[in-house]
Amino acid sequence: MSGWTKLFSSIVTSSVWCEDHATVRVWIALLALADAHGRVEGSVPGLANLCRVTDDQMRAALAKFCGPDPDSRTPDHEGRRLAPIPGGWQILNYAVYRERAQEKQGSRAPYMRDYRKKHDGGGAVTRNKPVLRVTQKREERNGSSRASSRVAPWSTQAVDDWAARFDGGTAPGGQIGKALAPLVKAHGWETVRPAWQRYLAATEARFASAPRFAATFGDWRPAPTPNVKPEPEPTGPQFFGRRKERV
Repeated sequence: MSGWTKLFSSIVTSSVWCEDHATVRVWIALLALADAHGRVEGSVPGLANLCRVTDDQMRAALAKFCGPDPDSRTPDHEGRRLAPIPGGWQILNYAVYRERAQEKQGSRAPYMRDYRKKHDGGGAVTRNKPVLRVTQKREERNGSSRASSRVAPWSTQAVDDWAARFDGGTAPGGQIGKALAPLVKAHGWETVRPAWQRYLAATEARFASAPRFAATFGDWRPAPTPNVKPEPEPTGPQFFGRRKERV
């Protein structure tokens, strides 16, 4: 999933900027690839190809970032910038710089947090419940919104399924609503949702895609149970009062 990261101008006076060209290139690429929690998934050859460096240069850069740096301005973790995790690496000071960006004057992050709290009824605030206004308004016009029973719209349920499967990862709400809407209209959410959940359970986060699910919906939809009518019980006078044959 695509995203963006805040690049502070102070990077040009950091100890990373004093490294060789390949190391600096790798660091910028890792920042660009990180998810909302600072995780970067990938392999050494794959990332090396992406950064346009050799495998040896990639391993050397990762080793530097995973090792202590006495000149780092972030004293946490002895100046280490990366830590290996299953499937990739964790940027250790990612949260620090993310909070610093949100606290800067002019940031709308505090406003958006208050807005979500107000409209979620004071519940937990997540980044995985985008306001799908267009889809929800259409559902209300079609009579499928059940505000009286407080049932969440299917689009919100689909986003929640994604977030639950991928442990709080940021769900592409607009893409999910757009891709699943034709399926829901044709088959109903009660039919689409089990297939959607089955697809998410069998797919890794980096390969998960709502349009891909929509294109392969038939592969994830359970086969319909054949409607076989039972044979009628035999009736008629020939089955009653039959004399037993003598042996």
